[in-house]
Amino acid sequence: MIDRDGKIISIKMDNIYNIGDNFLENNEALQTLEVPKLTQVGNNFLRWCETIQKLYAPKLAKIGNFFLNYNRLLEKMDLPNLTEVGDNFLTYNKILQVLEVPNLTEVGDFFLEDNETLLELYVPKLINVGSYFLDCNKTLQELYAPNLTNVGIFFLYDNRDLRNKVYSEIEERNKENVVYVK
Repeated sequence: MIDRDGKIISIKMDNIYNIGDNFLENNEALQTLEVPKLTQVGNNFLRWCETIQKLYAPKLAKIGNFFLNYNRLLEKMDLPNLTEVGDNFLTYNKILQVLEVPNLTEVGDFFLEDNETLLELYVPKLINVGSYFLDCNKTLQELYAPNLTNVGIFFLYDNRDLRNKVYSEIEERNKENVVYVK
């Protein structure tokens, strides 16, 4: 769909499976993107697309670096098959409140950094996270990550209470894996 100024505001691509680097980067008007068969994207996908509000990519499994970085208006994202993301995933969003990524197992650095209104994150299969995971998410109240075992530096940096709770859960899970050497 194109608005009255000739800018693309909505895109639906039914037969796209893979997208390389820098696709739709710096798009000034895009609000909705539907890519039902997309499985993998490279770096800088939708980076600096501040106006996107809805992303529908149910088969997307792997994302490169700087995905939706500096997006401000994303309200809803459907990524049920996502398993792996690179660095700087969805940073600086101002609207998203709840995110559920049921199959995500590994994330790079700066995952969901500085999301002003994020309240809940559900990542039940998440095991490994890079540095600055959920940094500057002061409103975050719930992190459901029952399989999380490996975290980088500055984990939940600005949310001490939630960080301490999650660290306790990780420590409890890892007790059986600790080997003491005499």
